[in-house]
Amino acid sequence: GGYQVYLEDISQEMLDAAMQVVGPHVASLFAWREEDEYIFLMREKVKGTPLVDLLRDMSGLPLEQVVEVVEAVTEVLGDAYGKGLFYLGLNPGQVMVDAGGEVKVVRVGYSWLLEEIDPLEAARVSTYRAPETDGGKEGTRTSDVYSLAVMIGEMFPRYEVSSRLGSLL
Repeated sequence: GGYQVYLEDISQEMLDAAMQVVGPHVASLFAWREEDEYIFLMREKVKGTPLVDLLRDMSGLPLEQVVEVVEAVTEVLGDAYGKGLFYLGLNPGQVMVDAGGEVKVVRVGYSWLLEEIDPLEAARVSTYRAPETDGGKEGTRTSDVYSLAVMIGEMFPRYEVSSRLGSLL
């Protein structure tokens, strides 16, 4: 899949770093180029259902699937952090689950680009943003941890959440 983006203030370093995040749980960014004030992005096409849709249609995921999602996301975040990327706009719309239960994270390191040009996308992910990012402030690694914790709380069926875990989430 490809994207055409128009932004005056883009971080070429961030896009270059995003191209270096690879692995079995990430939809790779293959290339990007700038032409006539547009940015063109080419990334791996991913099949599956966005986690946000699964969570909307179900009252939670089986515990094994929650663990698989968390392991995949933390692996991708760790790789991204090693490349100098953080505050990736993590949300269930970025996590794809295929029919076999395989998990892939999409738009790693450049999801903010799409949020800036698509107000509906920004509104959808706002509940996953950490409080320290209010008012358009840049987040940190803890912002991603906050987003993942919100996602974990949504993935667990209510009957699976202990009172201790519930208070943490």
